Amino acid sequence: MHVVIENQNTLGGKTPVAATIGRLLNEGLDRHNAIHAIASILVNFMFERMQSEASDRRNDLYYGELKQLTADKWNRGEYMGTAGTSRR
Repeated sequence: MHVVIENQNTLGGKTPVAATIGRLLNEGLDRHNAIHAIASILVNFMFERMQSEASDRRNDLYYGELKQLTADKWNRGEYMGTAGTSRR
């Protein structure tokens, strides 16, 4: 997953990943934990998309969750997944 997130990061403004990494670093996470935080959201998003019978495969939910992710939420284990469930 590290490589996937790093590849998304290289896309720059085409996805919110680069901005999210920058924001998480500014909020105090180290790069490794920032990548893990983003990867956790991506894995949950991918799992739920694979389980869904809906034909909607847009990334809007994933991107929206990245915008809501903060270092504080990650450190407290309180980020929300696409189903609205905490990782706790």
